[in-house]
Parts: sequence; C-alpha cells; structure tokens
Amino acid sequence: MGFESQDHERAQPIASPNRDPLRGSRQVSFVVGRTIDPSRISTPVKPKTIDEYLAAVDARKRAALEGLRRAIHEAAPQAEECMGYGIPGFRLAGRYLVGFGATSKHCALYLGSTAQRFTKELKRFETSKGTIRFQAENPLPRSLVRKMIKARIAERMQVD
Repeated sequence: MGFESQDHERAQPIASPNRDPLRGSRQVSFVVGRTIDPSRISTPVKPKTIDEYLAAVDARKRAALEGLRRAIHEAAPQAEECMGYGIPGFRLAGRYLVGFGATSKHCALYLGSTAQRFTKELKRFETSKGTIRFQAENPLPRSLVRKMIKARIAERMQVD
C-alpha cells in the first residue's frame, strides 16, 4: 500500500522494505518519516482480577479500596469477586451486586439504586444516582458499607 502524496496532514502508511506479503509488515513507515516497531507499542491491559486492578492503583487509594473490599466480604461472605467493565465488583447467586473503583480524583462505590436510601448517612460524600464518591483520606465508614451491602442484598433478592 503506497502513499505518494505530499499531504503531510494525514499520516498514511507506506510500503516498508521489510514487508512480508504473508505476515504483513514488521515495521510501519508513515509519511512524516517515522518508523514504528509494533512490538514497542503498549496497549493498556485490562486487569483480570481485583488484585491486578488494585496493583495499578496508587497506595493511598489502594488502601481505601482494600478496606472497602473487606467490608463487602464481611457483609456478603457468600458473594464472589468479579471484574466487569474494567472495574472490580461482586456477584451474588450469579447476579451483579456492587462494584468499586478509583479514578484520578476519587474512589467510588457503585451501589446502584440502593444508595438513594442512604442519603442522610451519605451527606458527607458526593453521590449521584447509584454512585458514592469518596477521597482515600476520608473512606466510607465500615459499618455504613456493611449496612448498605446488606440492604443491597435484600433489594436484589426481592427482584427475583
């Protein structure tokens, strides 16, 4: 695939001298003159376990999320850990229960509609619909997490 135009605004691949017609090109040259070795391009790898997810989070947020994880296990010992949509979560009886995660600005518990039943207890935290956001320095109280998880379990069991 050749590109002969002098239009440098759109960098298009051109034929590489290392091209193998059966396996494709080992290197790709662009009009701008740079050569990229595909083996040097890193793509983000989605974590497959909660431990892998937490390993990539900074230490302060990791400590807060590990505490949240323990509190969820205490409230729902029968729940199994899972990864869904790139975030850690828990399933109960094969159904999604809750999720949690961290962004550059905060940590969060994804509780679903159950969170709306705890507006009074959550007034110190930023909330929106089913998400509770908190800072690593000001984590959710363990007793409140257990209470919310038990309410979530009761809510999920009523749906069945």
